[in-house]
Amino acid sequence: MSLSREELLQQIEQLQMQLEELQAENADLEILVETITEHSTSLENQIYEKNEQMTSYLQQVDKVTAAAAAIEADSFKPESLDEVATRDDELGRLARVFQQMAQTIKTREKELAEAKDQLEAVLDAVPGSISWLDDGGVYIGVNRHLAENWNLSQDAFVGQEVGFVQGSSQLAQFMRQFLASPENTASQVVEMDVNDSKRYYLIAARKYLQGKATVSVGIDLERQLKRALLLEQITQDIRQSLDIQQIFQATVNQIGRAFSVDRCLLFSTAAAGRFRVVAEYLVPECQSLLGIEVARQEAPSLIRSFAQDRAIASADVYADPTLASATDLYQRYAIRSLMTVRTSYQGEPNGAIVIHQCSRSRQWSQDEVELLEAVAAQVGIAIAQAKLLEQEKQQRQALEAAKRSAEIANRSKSEFLANMSHELRTPLNAILGFAQLMERDRTLTNEQRDSLAIINRSGEHLLNLINDVLEMSKIEAGRAALTPDPFDLHQLLQTLQEMFQIRASAKRLSLQFDVAKHVPRYIVSDEGKLRQVLINLLSNAIKFTETGSVKLRVRAKQEPTGTERYVLHFKLEDTGRGIAPNEMNQIFEPFVQARSIQIEGGTGLGLAISRQFVRLLGGEIRVKSKLGQGSIFSFKIQATLADASQIAAQPLQQRVLGLAPDQPTRRILIVDDKPENRDLLDRLLTKVGFATRTAKNGAEAISCWQEWHPDLICMDMRMPIMDGYEATQQIKSQPQGKDTVILALTATAFEEQRAQILAVGCDDFVRKPFRESLILIKLAEYLGVQYLYESSQAESKPVLPALTAESLQVMPPAWIAALRQAAIEVDAEAILQLLQAIPPTHEALAAGLTQLTRQFCFSEILDLTQEDSHVESSDIP
Repeated sequence: MSLSREELLQQIEQLQMQLEELQAENADLEILVETITEHSTSLENQIYEKNEQMTSYLQQVDKVTAAAAAIEADSFKPESLDEVATRDDELGRLARVFQQMAQTIKTREKELAEAKDQLEAVLDAVPGSISWLDDGGVYIGVNRHLAENWNLSQDAFVGQEVGFVQGSSQLAQFMRQFLASPENTASQVVEMDVNDSKRYYLIAARKYLQGKATVSVGIDLERQLKRALLLEQITQDIRQSLDIQQIFQATVNQIGRAFSVDRCLLFSTAAAGRFRVVAEYLVPECQSLLGIEVARQEAPSLIRSFAQDRAIASADVYADPTLASATDLYQRYAIRSLMTVRTSYQGEPNGAIVIHQCSRSRQWSQDEVELLEAVAAQVGIAIAQAKLLEQEKQQRQALEAAKRSAEIANRSKSEFLANMSHELRTPLNAILGFAQLMERDRTLTNEQRDSLAIINRSGEHLLNLINDVLEMSKIEAGRAALTPDPFDLHQLLQTLQEMFQIRASAKRLSLQFDVAKHVPRYIVSDEGKLRQVLINLLSNAIKFTETGSVKLRVRAKQEPTGTERYVLHFKLEDTGRGIAPNEMNQIFEPFVQARSIQIEGGTGLGLAISRQFVRLLGGEIRVKSKLGQGSIFSFKIQATLADASQIAAQPLQQRVLGLAPDQPTRRILIVDDKPENRDLLDRLLTKVGFATRTAKNGAEAISCWQEWHPDLICMDMRMPIMDGYEATQQIKSQPQGKDTVILALTATAFEEQRAQILAVGCDDFVRKPFRESLILIKLAEYLGVQYLYESSQAESKPVLPALTAESLQVMPPAWIAALRQAAIEVDAEAILQLLQAIPPTHEALAAGLTQLTRQFCFSEILDLTQEDSHVESSDIP
């Protein structure tokens, strides 16, 4: 069917439109193709990159895998994973873990290796046999000591069954029984045949690793015993002497013989770091090194040994490179083998022991090394002790020289004190003796009797001052000693109370003695020292108390119950001035005065002497005080009970007029180099009724004794030509001299001379100046004579007027000042002259001051001559 033009045009248009659409679609397709092509290229690039990354990753995985295998094969190197370890993913973390693990394993392996080396060193150093076995009894290993005992290597034991060595059957039997038993530990002594000799070992075994392995230790009992005995013998020998050279020689001799060496040397350090041989043991065919000095470069073994505690052993000195610098020395003295060990004390070297084998080379065993080390330890101690003793000896010699010098000085001091005592007491003996003799004159006026009383009291006061100074000198020289004797304690206290009651009454003070009922009456102690302490304390208390009271309390405690030992407690309380706190430590120092309570007069020794006396009596003196309120002094002493029958006779209380009638005439020889002393005793004894003669030295005394045969000799001990000591010895050495009583009269102040005087033969001892009553008592005691006494009634004690500082205000200030100065100077005559100026209307004041003067109470007069309380003393606490 034909189409019309219009239809064809329409179709052509449609085709053109379709063609345009197809062209448009074709263009889009081309664009799509171009786009796909571009994307394909990009994808290909990405795939390539991913492939490259995967390849690298797989390579790093291979490295990690190889590292794991290397760790297992113990060939891993941590640096092989350095690249992988930089990754941030799991693979990088895994690599870092591998590196860390490898480092830890390496550290642990090093520690294990070091521990193994240390363990092997320790086990090899043990002087006993140690082995390890599995549960089947097969050796896992042994220490060096065990292998050396059997002359085998340590490896030779590994894999062998216990008992494979000939001669160890008992050991094998013990170990098999132990391995088969359920016990974890066991021990037994077994016999083994070692090097063709039987030995006994103590075997101790223990299982470990849950029974899968066993360790055993064997100790050679015989070797240990021999070693101990040898060490003991060497130690004993070197300690038998304190001489250091003898110790050195004994040491090398014992070591040389014990080790069977050719030479044993003992070195000490010399100047400039050199070493010197101080002792040597040597066999005859070897050359001596004794006395030589070795330079440091020639002594490498010494230098090494000084730096450590272990011995240095060399089997061949020429093959040992550490000893090469000493080759010339070794060749010179033919040394082949040596062992060196230092001696030390508390870690400090003080020498070295060296042993040489010259004739042959020698392999030193571990036992020998350990034995030499043990000996060196003992030698080091012995050397240190010897040096210390040498130093002590030198110090002792120096001290002895100083002691001798001090003794010479003390003897000089003692001689000086003895001379001073003699020179001071001798004139006092005459002064007091003639004063007592003059008191016998019935024609004396009251004024003359008062003057004699003043002389007596002044002399007694001077004697007390001398005694204080000399007593303190004896204390400082360590020569003060106790002279315990039985005495009546109650009577002593009563006498002291009566003595101080006058002083207390003069100051209107209450004086009380409170003695407990249980205080024993008769005791054994040093009465003189106790009396002196109480007198010092009571005197001070009254002196420094203006108002109130002074009270002495005495208590006793028996220690322990049932014994005769007592502790006596004394406490003296006063309401006086008290002591400043800053002066409490000064009051017991000799010659030191507490400023708050000073007073003129005295020696300042009272409390210093009291403290030393109390210490001798077994106690300690203490003080409590408050300034302005008073003081409390207390002390304790040790004493024992005594019986009344032991108490010596008391001095005569009544004056002797003469010998009783119907008695034989007794002859008394008076020996003294001082005419006044001879004259004094001659007059006294003649007036009493004795027949007397005199001699001026020991030689005359012996001549008179031989001619006249006296019943008793009053012998002075210090005289020219011949003293009393020698005269007494000569007289007492004769048969007829034993019946002659010799009474020593001496002016010495030292009690220890009493023993010396009695030792030469004197029957008794009287110290100058003496009281006539004591001399007469001694004559009655030894000659048995009886006396006639004055019949006199006990005089009632006058009641002193109550004197106060206000009482003196009736007198002018100049008069009071003069009275005070006279009291300071202890000038009784000046005081009595001043008292004559007191008006008759104040007779009580004159009487009171007169009584104080006659009682020698100068300190009380000083108290009255001042109103304030700032009185100063030197004796006071």
